[in-house]
Amino acid sequence: EPTDLAYQKYSNNGLQYPDFADKDTGTHQEQYGFYSNDEATVTYTYNGQTQVNDYPKPVIQLNPGTLIITKQITGALTEEQIKSLEDKLTFTVELNGKKSSYKLNQFTPGANNTYSLTIGGLSPNTQYTVTESGAKIPGYVLDASSTGEKGTIAKGGTATAAFTNKYTPDTGSLTITKTVEGLDDTALTELKDEISFEIKDSTGKVIQTISKTSKNWDAAWSGSNFTYTIENLPTGTYTVTESGYNDITNYIWQESATTATGTVVYNAAGTPAALTNTYTPADGYLTINKVIINGDAFGDGRDTFNFKVTAISGKDAGKVWYFTINGEGETKAIKLPVGEYTIKELSNINYTCGVDLQTVTINNSNTETSPVTVTFTNTPSKTDIPTDGGGVKNVAEIREGQITWKQEPENDKKPTPEPTHD
Repeated sequence: EPTDLAYQKYSNNGLQYPDFADKDTGTHQEQYGFYSNDEATVTYTYNGQTQVNDYPKPVIQLNPGTLIITKQITGALTEEQIKSLEDKLTFTVELNGKKSSYKLNQFTPGANNTYSLTIGGLSPNTQYTVTESGAKIPGYVLDASSTGEKGTIAKGGTATAAFTNKYTPDTGSLTITKTVEGLDDTALTELKDEISFEIKDSTGKVIQTISKTSKNWDAAWSGSNFTYTIENLPTGTYTVTESGYNDITNYIWQESATTATGTVVYNAAGTPAALTNTYTPADGYLTINKVIINGDAFGDGRDTFNFKVTAISGKDAGKVWYFTINGEGETKAIKLPVGEYTIKELSNINYTCGVDLQTVTINNSNTETSPVTVTFTNTPSKTDIPTDGGGVKNVAEIREGQITWKQEPENDKKPTPEPTHD
């Protein structure tokens, strides 16, 4: 019966036998094996002569056991990640107390990320244990399973230790938050229609774009605050870039960061990608034009026309401005916050005004060179009552045979101005 030493030599010799049997030596004649004896001779005497003859040398062959280790890798791994596994994944094999290590790149590769390693020449009743290490990949959940990783191999038997690793990306949720400041409801609605968010992973690959067509878009808005969560993203760092934020009618975007980073953590809350946009109302321009018809201007102080401008919407709703035009012509372009305004011409007793109240809307498209223009038309009223044309009439009074004049202000004729522009 072959000894353990024979099996060890056989294994160390690359599963090759060192000896060759002579002819007519039995079962394994003219085959490789181990000599069953070092030498065999017969000594005899014939006719007074002593002879020593060598017997032919037979060999014996082993009946070794075999251990097969198989490996299969499944999951959404890149070629680079698989190559990394081949270089670092290690199997430690213990045979009858003696340990050896093998990298996965020493295995024979097969189809579909399968690998195998065969260890032969094992002596009868070899006890073995196979363990695996270095299988984890950052950003992935490892589901490792194995069968036959420990056992005893009988004489001539074969055992298989099979290992399977399934890799699933670690996933979590990415939250995008946005705070909008300074917009009214109309402008906020416009922003919701225009804005979008592009999400890139750590490699710069665009993985998703969020906009008004996205699921749960409307539900993500609470007033001017936006919170949107994307589920089932692989763990890591993501970059969120917004667009469509800086062209809101009648508002000016105050420059701020338009890119933010957020993190996705497995089975925990990550860091949100937070953005804040602040807006201020834009300005527009108004021009008031005065036209005199059905007669000529007086050419003196009676040709003074006053106007009251009141904001009825926008950030300055309720605020009042006063402006004056002397004679025919128009004011220079008046810069005002965008919004809706009433323009009222204050009465001048020397003129009859056609329409004394007009309403206009000033937008940021009404530039200094293309303002909103309102025109007021007046007809001279001929009278013999002296006046300075300033909304104050002079009333004659006879005292002791003398004509005297007194000033009698009329309501809303001569206002106390807030800002006054010429």
